[in-house]
Amino acid sequence: MSYLRNPSFENSTSNWKKINHASNVTFNAGPSGNPAPVSGNNIANILSLVNGGSVGQDVTVNATSVSAFAYVTSVTGGVDGALAIWNLSKGVASTSRFTIQNAFTWQLVVNTLDLDGTANADVRVEIYVSTAGAQLSVDTVNLF
Repeated sequence: MSYLRNPSFENSTSNWKKINHASNVTFNAGPSGNPAPVSGNNIANILSLVNGGSVGQDVTVNATSVSAFAYVTSVTGGVDGALAIWNLSKGVASTSRFTIQNAFTWQLVVNTLDLDGTANADVRVEIYVSTAGAQLSVDTVNLF
């Protein structure tokens, strides 16, 4: 069971939002033939004009810890980014950094965060693009 809504972007960018450097981020979702989606018909594309632009989704969970995963790729390769999980209730985060080595090849990124006893924690899954001007493609993002 995933806590996230619209985890594979089948409803475009519904339930997702631009967060860090929002005015410098282009974020859209739709059908893709290359790369083919991991699941469903759509993928999301994130382009940040500055290092650290991001998109994410906030949810409330009642768990002792959470784990997240996402499939990421790019049309060029050589793109750096990160998958972060935030416990917004406590202001702490866990971050898994990645580098896309091969264009059009999906990579699985995983992360886990102990919620430190926070009941009904406000949690954010956030995907950062660390290579300014590079497009990152994302599919099948889950939090459980």
